Order: sequence, then structure tokens, then C-alpha cells
Amino acid sequence: MITCHANKRGFALVVALSLMSFVLLLVLSISALVQVEQQGVGANLRELESRMNAKLGAMLALGDLQRFTGPDQRVTARADILVDPDEVAINGQGRWTGVWSSKNDLSDEEDILDGLDGRRPHWLVSGQNPGAEFPLGPTESVALANEGRSVMNKSAYGIDDSVQVPAESIIGSDGSMSGRFAYWVSDEGVK
Repeated sequence: MITCHANKRGFALVVALSLMSFVLLLVLSISALVQVEQQGVGANLRELESRMNAKLGAMLALGDLQRFTGPDQRVTARADILVDPDEVAINGQGRWTGVWSSKNDLSDEEDILDGLDGRRPHWLVSGQNPGAEFPLGPTESVALANEGRSVMNKSAYGIDDSVQVPAESIIGSDGSMSGRFAYWVSDEGVK
């Protein structure tokens, strides 16, 4: 009779330990699943932020294009038009598209508002109207087109056909940088 009672206690102990190990395994697997899902959500959030930053850049590029090339007396050309034929444009900036006023009146009010007075160009790239005649610093620029992308690789001919533009920061509601974007409007009239 004593053996039967001891067997029941031993069996209860084995069942209790089995249930506790099953619950522990269940908690660990749910914890791992939550961690994996949390990483996936973080990646999706970063992708969404990147898409939103790219859309902002595209909208600003379209706005610049409409504002600066909208008037009929504006002309566009690539930055490499300013370089002597024997020289090479600054790496990454020769393909920038500039907008000039073709009006005879160099002090036209609309041109002054757009910063195009005195035959100065406005460059259709991100940044605060950087000059294509001055090289960008490595910390402020972003490569938008280079080897393997939509630009033909002419490195075999000794020509750097890459495009680099200044990146702009997006400031969040708390005053810290929440992202960056960059854009470049290509002049498809030059083929």
C-alpha cells in the first residue's frame, strides 16, 4: 500500500515537471517569435521612411523643375557646358542641369526672385543651390548615379560619368535629424 502511494506522488512529480518544461518551451518560442516580428516591423518602418524621403525628394525636384523652367524665356544646359573643351568637369557635377534666363533684361524682377539675375544659373539638384563650379565635400554629397546604375560606365575611356549631389536633412518634430534625401534632375534634351 505504501508503494502505490509513492508511485502516485512520483507520477505527479513527473507530470508537473513535464508541464512546466512545456510551458517554458512555449514561453521561449513565443518570445523568439515576438523578437523576429519586432525586427521585421523595424525593417518595414525603415523602408517606409526611405520611400517617404524619396517621394519628398521627387516632389521637390518636380517643384524646382516647374518653378525654374516654367517661364518660356528660360533655358537649360548641363554643367559641363561651362568647362573648356580641353578640361574635364568636376567629378560628379558635370551632368547637373542648370537653368538660365535668356531675357535681355538682366535685372528682370522674376529672374531676381528666382536668383537668375546676371546670367547666374540655378542648378536642379538638392541643396541650397550649390555651384557646379565648386567641388562638394565628401560628407555632404550623395552619389545618385554611378557604375552599374542608369549611367553608362565610361571609366574605360577615362571619363567619370557619375553624379553626386548634396544631401538635405529632414528635421523631425523634436529638432533632430530624422532622415535625408537627395535629387538630381537630368537634362534628357542632351543625348
